[in-house]
Amino acid sequence: MSDTTTPPGGMMRKLCPACITRLDHVVHPECIVCAGTGYLRLGDGAMSLYTPEVVSRAVDLSLEAAARTADTTRTLSDDRSEPIRAALDTLTAAGILAASDRPEATATPWWAKSSVRGQLRDQHGRFSLVRDAEELAADTLQQPLIPLDSVLADAGPYEYTEDDRPNARGLPLLSQNGYPSHLARVADPQENGRNTKQWVRERHFDRLRAEALKEAAAPAAAKKQRRTRAELARTA
Repeated sequence: MSDTTTPPGGMMRKLCPACITRLDHVVHPECIVCAGTGYLRLGDGAMSLYTPEVVSRAVDLSLEAAARTADTTRTLSDDRSEPIRAALDTLTAAGILAASDRPEATATPWWAKSSVRGQLRDQHGRFSLVRDAEELAADTLQQPLIPLDSVLADAGPYEYTEDDRPNARGLPLLSQNGYPSHLARVADPQENGRNTKQWVRERHFDRLRAEALKEAAAPAAAKKQRRTRAELARTA
């Protein structure tokens, strides 16, 4: 399923790559990536040259690479969001993300930057566009990507069992929602030293309560639908 969508009369959006991995997929009002909107708007500059899938993927890889820097060079007491904010500014200035989402950034397209234009010429000196999302992300950030960035950006969540002891050394390896990506771990960090058994049981009971709520809502929804159909039949 695609993570991009175009609202009527608006720019194409992509789901916030941080919020979609949060616990229960809840949009955080102070998300370091989307600032609580739940989405990012793709820039017209990049969209004029690449498909939405390529641009969206380039955003994911760029933010994962920036989060890797934060996760591997900053301690839990440091400002781990700074490399991600810097990457967002760069993506906005490069036209990969819409400038209106981050007005403090410049809107100079990446292909207009002389430092990048020289690197985008082929062996004969002809101007050449990058070929895929990985190259687009690397050329925009001016930072090499590693294979692990792509792997972690696509990795799904892992659920610990009651007997797992991942925090024995006080080093959480997953995000609050069980994702191993650097972006998820920086944006939605797991509580250091969390009791795994207690957490697994709490999540189990949360799912039971959610299921009970769904079952309770079903009759009410069906009754409302019958009432709506009856009203439509009377006015037909």
